[in-house]
Amino acid sequence: MPLKKPAQQPHPRREPRFDRPLSLESVKEIFSGCVDFMERTVYLNGDRQRTVTVCYLLGMTRNERLSDYILRPLAQDDSLRRLPLAEAFRRMAGGALYNLMVEERTTMDEAVFDLIGGNCLLLFPGESVCLSFNTGTEEKRSVSEPENEPPLKGPRDSFVESIRTNTSLVRRRLRAPSLKIKELLVGRQTVTPVDILWIEGLTNPELVKAVEGISDVNAHEEIAGGFIPVRNVATVVCVALIAILFVVSVFIISNTIKLTTFDRRDEIAIMRMVGATNGFIRWPFVYEGFMLGLLSAVIAFLLQWGLYEAVAQGVDTNDTLQLIRIIPFRELWPVVAGTFAGAGILIGVGGSLSAIRKFLQV
Repeated sequence: MPLKKPAQQPHPRREPRFDRPLSLESVKEIFSGCVDFMERTVYLNGDRQRTVTVCYLLGMTRNERLSDYILRPLAQDDSLRRLPLAEAFRRMAGGALYNLMVEERTTMDEAVFDLIGGNCLLLFPGESVCLSFNTGTEEKRSVSEPENEPPLKGPRDSFVESIRTNTSLVRRRLRAPSLKIKELLVGRQTVTPVDILWIEGLTNPELVKAVEGISDVNAHEEIAGGFIPVRNVATVVCVALIAILFVVSVFIISNTIKLTTFDRRDEIAIMRMVGATNGFIRWPFVYEGFMLGLLSAVIAFLLQWGLYEAVAQGVDTNDTLQLIRIIPFRELWPVVAGTFAGAGILIGVGGSLSAIRKFLQV
């Protein structure tokens, strides 16, 4: 009986992921654009003719281990300078560098994932092989939820340490070579580092460029702080005006419908006596209130449009108000029109129903 072929996974993993020879240039190309990728050229015992390159991810490695157990022997061991390169390579792998865990890597996949795991790579000029040393740092704390902004979905990591420790927390959760980290400096006075993280190939490049625009934000805190009380006062005044205008609108429309129904009170009484339903009698007045509310909304929208454009033009031409940016009305008109129409219809129909109620009590 023939054996069945094993079922293929629905999302097979590509092997090898990086089909290229192991070299310093290939490693730099894979981690291009990552601010935490670091490389350092080291002279063997000070000999500028004998160099090796150390690569690591900042935040994933422990600096003391890297400095004391890797860089110090490379700079101080005189035998590494005198031996041929192949012999020096074997000596480093055999214990010249003070590290318990060392592996020889010959493929890009092994080297890249060792870097992500916290190892440092020792690459030799012109060689397609490297040494991988375990210099990874341990997690400084257990995973905990942020106190101020609890996430709705995803890992419960609270980023409260230095920015590089925070990016290392992300790399520990997302072990993807395509994870890119770009750093921006924000603020003229504080010069605060801000990192942008995304998955290359999955994230829309236009979205990344848009997020990078935060570095162009120019906010004067001392000036912006002065606008907060003004904004609060303006909010209270606007809410009060809206409430007053709402009451006035209901009053006007209600009285208009009352006058109409008063003039037709005899007809309403006759229709009630011959058996007309309340809905039949009420409908013409509700329609009239609907049209009054809609017409009022259109007039108010046109007046608002003209007033907004006049204010925007005045701000643009005033040199002292250049800090204020007016949003073009063409970006706001759908929301404004919908709000005006909804409020007008609601007030018109509500006022009509309220005004005609007592005339239906025959």
